[in-house]
Amino acid sequence: MDENGRRMVAVILVAIMAVAVLAVAFTSGFIKSGTTGSVLDAAGRDVTMDSPPERIVSCSPSLSEMVAALGLADKLVAVTQHCDYPKAVNDLNKANKTVGGFYTPNYESVVSYRPDLVLVAYDIEAHKNLANRLIESGINVVQMFPEVDLRSAYVNIGLLGNVTGTYDKALEIIESMKNKIRETTDTVANYEKKNVMYIPYADKSFEGIVVAGKDTAVNEIITLAGGNNIFDNANGWQRLNPEELTLKGKDIDCIIITVMSNDNAPDPNDWASFFERDQFLSQCDAVKNNAIFYLYGQAENIFNRQSVRMADAIQLMTHMLYPEELGGVPYHEDGEPNEIGDEYLEYLPEQNLGAQTFYGTTAVRRV
Repeated sequence: MDENGRRMVAVILVAIMAVAVLAVAFTSGFIKSGTTGSVLDAAGRDVTMDSPPERIVSCSPSLSEMVAALGLADKLVAVTQHCDYPKAVNDLNKANKTVGGFYTPNYESVVSYRPDLVLVAYDIEAHKNLANRLIESGINVVQMFPEVDLRSAYVNIGLLGNVTGTYDKALEIIESMKNKIRETTDTVANYEKKNVMYIPYADKSFEGIVVAGKDTAVNEIITLAGGNNIFDNANGWQRLNPEELTLKGKDIDCIIITVMSNDNAPDPNDWASFFERDQFLSQCDAVKNNAIFYLYGQAENIFNRQSVRMADAIQLMTHMLYPEELGGVPYHEDGEPNEIGDEYLEYLPEQNLGAQTFYGTTAVRRV
């Protein structure tokens, strides 16, 4: 198995364990009542900030987006090499104000930025090790809850708002997300459900195709968008089962593929050839109608990151599933690949919260 395959397996195992950890978190009273800035984090540690942080280091793209959404982008002094949204965060990345990759945060780099608050992901072993060293050094660390679903996004936004003294703003963001999702689910409530196959990973040989099953954030997104995850009988992220494909392949209405920023993944033309020669997939409506979408850049990230843009992911999913009813994401009738990248906002309804300061992005199409 190549490096990307091993990493994908690792992600699958972490996601399974994260569900159990998060279940405990919701009953632990992690957000303490009382003074702003006093919280119990995912590790069960009591973290109290005497004053709002002025120098924040974020070790996760999802957390960096939350910090920016809370209006604290100017407090960020360093991020990881994978933090690229919104613009203020990406500017730090481009300026090499980074502390390593998401899976490889570097202690010495973090300390060099003299942070008064460091944000890490509790379910990542490298983050745990980093947190332990930072705590021993007397640096404030908040270990955030595993990013497994929409609810965990709300939890982390609230926790981050509390520890940074922006809890009112956090509640505003959460309420806005809920309103957007509620409007979306109400709109598609009476639509005939479309069967969806979501593929986050494949190698060039197509022998290592992974699909989203139940107990994944993507399954939740599909359901809220009015779709039916055709592999929701599988647990978590699963290698495609040929027998399941034999049984269900012909019933797939829409296929969504993310490239996982993997240079070794098949490109859209390779995928098209694969679908045409597969005896089962070639007969499904998704292939016949070219209802296949390739997501990259920020369109991919909104599905991969359980953060403030999950509502965007749900809205985009509805427009991919129901283009005739909702407009916005037309299928190319000539068979040209349907690719969506940083310009994904063009296909969504007008944003309600922070449209100018947070959600705004420059449309960039891959060529």
